[in-house]
Amino acid sequence: MNKTAFKKFISIFTAAMVLLTLLPGFVTLREAEDAVPYSFTGMAHIQDQGDTEGVWDTSSGILTLGTTGMSRRLEAIKLSFTNNTGFEGSMQYQVHIQNIGWTDWIDSGSQAGTSGRSLRLEGIRIRLTGELAKHYSVEYHVHIQDYGDSQPWVNDGTLAGTTGESKRLEQLKVKLVSLDDNKDTSMSIMYHVHRQDYGWETDFKTDGTVSGTTGQAKRLEAINISLLGNQYSGSIKYSTHVQDYGWMDEVTDGELSGTVGESKRLEGIRISLTGEVAEHYDVYYRTHIKNFGWLSWVSNGADSGSSGIRSRLEAIQIVLVAKNSGDPGDVKGIQSANDKGFLTQADVPLPGYGYRICLDAGHHELINRSPVNKAYWESVFNWDFHLKLKASLEEYGFEVITTRSSSIPNPLPYDRGRKAVGCDLYISIHTNSSDNRRVNNPEAYCAINGWSDAIGQRLCNTISDTMNVQRGRVIHWNERVNGSLEDHFKNNVGAASVGCPSMLLEVSYHSNLYATNWMLSSANQQKLADAMAATIAQYFEECGSPRP
Repeated sequence: MNKTAFKKFISIFTAAMVLLTLLPGFVTLREAEDAVPYSFTGMAHIQDQGDTEGVWDTSSGILTLGTTGMSRRLEAIKLSFTNNTGFEGSMQYQVHIQNIGWTDWIDSGSQAGTSGRSLRLEGIRIRLTGELAKHYSVEYHVHIQDYGDSQPWVNDGTLAGTTGESKRLEQLKVKLVSLDDNKDTSMSIMYHVHRQDYGWETDFKTDGTVSGTTGQAKRLEAINISLLGNQYSGSIKYSTHVQDYGWMDEVTDGELSGTVGESKRLEGIRISLTGEVAEHYDVYYRTHIKNFGWLSWVSNGADSGSSGIRSRLEAIQIVLVAKNSGDPGDVKGIQSANDKGFLTQADVPLPGYGYRICLDAGHHELINRSPVNKAYWESVFNWDFHLKLKASLEEYGFEVITTRSSSIPNPLPYDRGRKAVGCDLYISIHTNSSDNRRVNNPEAYCAINGWSDAIGQRLCNTISDTMNVQRGRVIHWNERVNGSLEDHFKNNVGAASVGCPSMLLEVSYHSNLYATNWMLSSANQQKLADAMAATIAQYFEECGSPRP
């Protein structure tokens, strides 16, 4: 071919290529390299909208289902996955449904959820299978009721959303990430707690950020924890020690541990890693607990918190560190206040340890209605308050028994007093009444043997100060029986017969309007129970048992 012919050929070829690039559907080599080797289609069943097609963004490789800013729940989803990666495998998912819980894992192209039942989706997990899972990670993100987009992207079977919080999912985004080209260089950790009075935190904490509160005397009640990142496969598992229940069964990867709506404190926690991630990282955690502040770091399944001292968890920090690199030291500027990561009775001798108290609720069912506020029944107050006082005393390590298990049986006062066998103190809770509506002072009718006089006066002073009522006093009320003096109150007689110091404690007068309204408040009852428990604990710490 001569030069003239060659130049003519080049010109024709170049013109032809230019024309081809203008044709619809033509893909250049560069565009082919940039295109993602998979595709998603999907459908969401949305509140008030019904079945709605998802939006597939070819440039980012993200499929979006659902809405934001409209407060509409996702009720069902269907993800269809086309695998052009060259690796065998597919995608599976499961959803957590209101009132139903987790569904089984299903393959892509199948619907997960419900329609026509108005049930929200609350959580979702997505995973890859086969060779595909070795070369790609599936990442997904949800928009959650009240929390918005605050939960980070998660991946490969980790829970997105919540369980046990009654929060709807409103939007789901899904994409694949190549592990061959875009593998994370580190892993991180995410956690989220439920707090007394405040409920669930509205954001999700990560990598040592404090979750919970300090200085507010609020207990942690539940927690969920997840791993973030695709550097290594594996899971995180954890268990919490719950008031009255003890250690709960282990859960994994974002599931709820603890309780909600039961007012039960978390007292301890264990956290550990499994799978490949456990070969490269240690998980360290420390807790802030009542009365002792921040404990030391523990790791890899060790107990953090306390046992047997009724001390609530109030806050927590969790971090991942490189394997065998040791505890992280000060994190977020916080130093541990204790050189132990877990406390027991042996570490913390509380003033009530070794002492036993018997509490009695005076009267039963509906007895002694207030003449100034018909909502008040003395028997109801006595029962409710003695249970609050029992719990408050137990916080100080006292063993506390009660004279009966329910308010309906009503043994004779003498028999109730004898229930105090082996106890260091017996208190029968009552409130008084008088024709003089101005009287509202507490009165401790202590046994005439005098064993309980000192602690009885201290309790009267505490009640007067806490309720802001008239000053209280100790009273001995005796009567002559068969020629000898005997206690008027048979509770005291019964307690004395088994060698226990005792008193019948009239907290105040339910014939006084101020005192009656004050005692009707559950919050006030708790305040008084805490104050009285503190007074009793201080007495025992200073003086020991009042038993002779």
